[in-house]
Amino acid sequence: MGCISTIDLQVRMDLHEVLSRFCIALDRGQTNAWSNLFTADATFVWQNDEALQGRDALALIPDKCAALGLRHHFSSIVLDRLESPKSMRCQATCIVTDWQDRAKISDVLDCDIVFRKTSNWQIVEVNARSAHHARPACPKREDQPAAGEAKSSINSPSFH
Repeated sequence: MGCISTIDLQVRMDLHEVLSRFCIALDRGQTNAWSNLFTADATFVWQNDEALQGRDALALIPDKCAALGLRHHFSSIVLDRLESPKSMRCQATCIVTDWQDRAKISDVLDCDIVFRKTSNWQIVEVNARSAHHARPACPKREDQPAAGEAKSSINSPSFH
């Protein structure tokens, strides 16, 4: 069985490394390491708010995250080529845990990230949206009990 990806292994490893450094620098308040992951003109958009533009604006983020005790974990990483061979797009899920609250999940983010390769791979753009804000609530099923009614059990006819 073949792989559906046409992205070579070295590029894939390089971009995973950038994402790992993104999380480590962000969570540990390493402003210089964080800033160097981005191009000078990079943008960061959170929840479709106004974009933070450039390294100076982005440098404010790591200290805030570290002070809050948050930890970021990328998963479900999908990489795609863009028009230029020196540009890549990443779609990923970022799970945010709160270590001041027993490592509970604080948020789940849908992230779209664009990378550009100059001397090394850097982040050009990040768009991050909270997954619970990005999707409508699940509709109530017809067979769900109204508020205050008993819920069906595994042995009830409505479960099967």
